[in-house]
Amino acid sequence: MKCLLYKEDQGGRKALEYGLLDPRLGACKRNELCETCGLDYQACIGHWGYFDLPAPVYHTCSRVLIPDSVRSKYLQNCSNTSLEYIQKKVLRKAVHKLANKPSVCRYCGALNGTVKKGTGLSYIIHDVSKLVGKNVDEYVDKLSAAIDTNPELPALARKCVETIRPARALQLFSKIPTEDLPLLLMPFGCEWATHPRNLILQRIPVPPNAIRPSVVSEVKSGTNEDDLTQMYQWILAQAATLEEDIPEADQIACLDNLHAEVARIINSQYTGLPPVQDHKFMRGLLQRLSGKHGRFRGNLLGKRTNYTARTVISPDPNLRIDQVCVPVHCAKLLTYPERVTQFNIDFLRKLVLNGPNTHPGALFVSYRATARDVQNAEPGKGLQAGGILKKYLANKRIQENVAKTLRVGDLVERHLIDGDIVLFNRQPSLHRVSIQAMKATVKPNRTFRFNPCCCTPFNADFDGDEMNIHLPQTEEARAEAKHLMLTLKNISSPKNGEPLISPIQDLITATHLLTLKDVFFTRDQACQLACQIVSGNHIGRPLELPPPAIMWPTRLWTGKQIFSLILAPHPSSEVKISLRVPTKSIYSGRGEELCPNDGFVVIYNSELLAGCMDKKLLGGGSKASIFYSILRDYGGEACADAMWRLGRISLFYLAHRGFSIGIGEVTPCPVLCAAKEQLIKQGAKVCPEPRLRASPMISPYLMTYYFPNCLCVS
Repeated sequence: MKCLLYKEDQGGRKALEYGLLDPRLGACKRNELCETCGLDYQACIGHWGYFDLPAPVYHTCSRVLIPDSVRSKYLQNCSNTSLEYIQKKVLRKAVHKLANKPSVCRYCGALNGTVKKGTGLSYIIHDVSKLVGKNVDEYVDKLSAAIDTNPELPALARKCVETIRPARALQLFSKIPTEDLPLLLMPFGCEWATHPRNLILQRIPVPPNAIRPSVVSEVKSGTNEDDLTQMYQWILAQAATLEEDIPEADQIACLDNLHAEVARIINSQYTGLPPVQDHKFMRGLLQRLSGKHGRFRGNLLGKRTNYTARTVISPDPNLRIDQVCVPVHCAKLLTYPERVTQFNIDFLRKLVLNGPNTHPGALFVSYRATARDVQNAEPGKGLQAGGILKKYLANKRIQENVAKTLRVGDLVERHLIDGDIVLFNRQPSLHRVSIQAMKATVKPNRTFRFNPCCCTPFNADFDGDEMNIHLPQTEEARAEAKHLMLTLKNISSPKNGEPLISPIQDLITATHLLTLKDVFFTRDQACQLACQIVSGNHIGRPLELPPPAIMWPTRLWTGKQIFSLILAPHPSSEVKISLRVPTKSIYSGRGEELCPNDGFVVIYNSELLAGCMDKKLLGGGSKASIFYSILRDYGGEACADAMWRLGRISLFYLAHRGFSIGIGEVTPCPVLCAAKEQLIKQGAKVCPEPRLRASPMISPYLMTYYFPNCLCVS
């Protein structure tokens, strides 16, 4: 391969044949075709090249020294293809330990010392000082022939250190016979790929042009070359210098530079690499694959696609569990291609007149070109009568003209509007319900908002989390999302059927306070609470306030009656559930519905007769909850309606009642502290071991305080 990139005699900067930008490596520009496969830049997959190095280079004894009696045993075990990975590691460790025992090779008499990494990149060190011991003079005499030609060797020979450069390592690896390969856990039959000599680089692969494209500079004439192309140029320059007739000292320096440039291509942040000119950060192959923006995390695991939006999430209990609030800014950018029919032509005509900047509007209209469109089209576009013409609604004149000529069969790319099916996802997507279908609601805010009851399947919280929205682009995709992925279809867990979506935190607190037995409301207050469920899609639905629980001296309604409206807002409601369940922490254990703590819940025909709500009956993923009974008997739609009514009424009540918690609420009382101390003292008496080892998390002072008779060993 040649170091130059372009032909010098042509001003068009045509890529040089056998250069790093050879057109046979693949097409990466719009107006060119690949000379290998003949495809354009979108269809060509790229083709690899290579060039040979003038000297072997490291990729960042000739026999395995174990006795023949043991060799056959390990060869048989290592050749077993059914071994697990851990078993292979144990075998490799045993072979390595046996091979390190001999100090002298019984085949050639060479010393088997310690091999370690050198200070540079171009050699490793073979240290035999422990084996030579006091016989340094004899060791130096063996190297007398080499010392006569290289005056620097005596100092190294006295240290009993040998530098092994890639050429020497390649020579040793090449002598390893194929029958010893299983001892290195390398299989038979493909020595061309798995032989140890392949660990030494003699040839450098060159990636296709599409991986390292050239960017035409608009500021100055010429192109800006990719980092990989520049690093390959430096390698070719060093290789060309090595092939020249230069002194030996310069050859060693040039070889060191060649190693550095090859290592820079693999990992540009490798320790010990000389700095680049102008201290520019170069991206090697490792940097392109690893990290947050690498190929794996950035392109394979975390894709960036069209028709998606991403922003911070925030709670909105006024939304249904199958709704997500989308900012109007995102709704203007997310488009859906809707086909014009006789039923929606008037609606889509209004969207076309609104244009791209007014919501709800449209951005593009695709229609079949007429003869007049072909006549007015720019030359060179190849537009024919009957072909598809896509027009951007850039100004008012275009919008009015397109709206007048809009006809059945045209395609309008409109804004995202209320009721559209979107996919709502939070990464990492650890299970199936991490991505669900919801109905969009466009509002003038800056965050995605959804009901906090839906936090559990997404594992989301509102401390700065971000989530994604994907807008399906076909009717088939919308139908699949609606019938398979909608939140109403995924309220229960696929693991055991327990509800994943249920009231949490303030909703449980407010409902518990609402259903206490000393909570009463006047008619005005009761009507105000009941009217909270007359909103959105529930406007016009029947609602009837039950008869008051107290008639004289003034008519009063209990909180339990208001809670009954959540389950069945009207006597004719189809949801009729009946439960007899004790609460988790309030029930006294006697009396059931006559429990003095009001801890036994009795519901008959969706009317709360006794008991107050707690987490067991409202949330927590339990099959004893009210919403699981509604989901099981009446489906997801009825369950979502009841959950929405609960959020509306309970939070309105809590906002007007007020609720706070102090440090005294979570401070242990003196009785609990005394019981804890008594328990610790009993444990100290029972413990038979007088010497206790303290945990790193426990202070020695606490140990000596609670165990005065024991010795604490830290």
